[in-house]
Amino acid sequence: MKNIFWIPLLLLCFVLKTNAQKINVIEENSTIDNKYAQGFSVVIDLDKSEVKKDWSRQLKSYGSLTKDGSKTTIYQANVPSLPTAGSNLYSQTSESPNGLKIWLCIITPDKLNSSDKIISENQAKSILKDFAATSYRDNINEQIKDAEKVLMSANKNQERTFKNNEKIKNQILDNATEKIDLENKLKKNASDLIQFNKDLEQNKKDQEKAKKEVEEMKKVVDIVKSKLNEIN
Repeated sequence: MKNIFWIPLLLLCFVLKTNAQKINVIEENSTIDNKYAQGFSVVIDLDKSEVKKDWSRQLKSYGSLTKDGSKTTIYQANVPSLPTAGSNLYSQTSESPNGLKIWLCIITPDKLNSSDKIISENQAKSILKDFAATSYRDNINEQIKDAEKVLMSANKNQERTFKNNEKIKNQILDNATEKIDLENKLKKNASDLIQFNKDLEQNKKDQEKAKKEVEEMKKVVDIVKSKLNEIN
């Protein structure tokens, strides 16, 4: 019965955690090989370690990773959404109060040796937005699974309360039946007691009658015995 009270609280927590997330990809500057680079960044408000793992997994799908602390470089990256092959991909992660921030810059081969400010291809923005959307969707799907487990538990608990209700009703009916049986037995017991008392009184009378009959028979026997003395 106690489980009934915490199930709604858990469901409320799931509702609060699944508020719609707004994905905001913005332009942000950083440095690549001591050059200013204009890339894109997004903050994902989920478990930071999980987001890092997922992002690293996605980067590996583009090619071999070269890591330097929080910075990751993929030379000659194979990015399906890019029209030009052989681009370099630069990424950096950092923690923020609102989640994990991912910065991404994609440089096509024709711009790799530019002496001017490096400007990322716009596909980087789409990659970040799609990754963030997938992360939020996956997280919500996990929450849905957890919520469905709680709902299943709630349904089972409800079924138990229904079964207990029927059990209690049957116990009440059995109790009422037992009460009637006991009352009937008490009535019969009272009736039997009256009859037993009557039988006891009758037995006393029968004993007196039997006693008199014995005394009479003794007299008869004595009379018969006396006849023996009369024989000469």
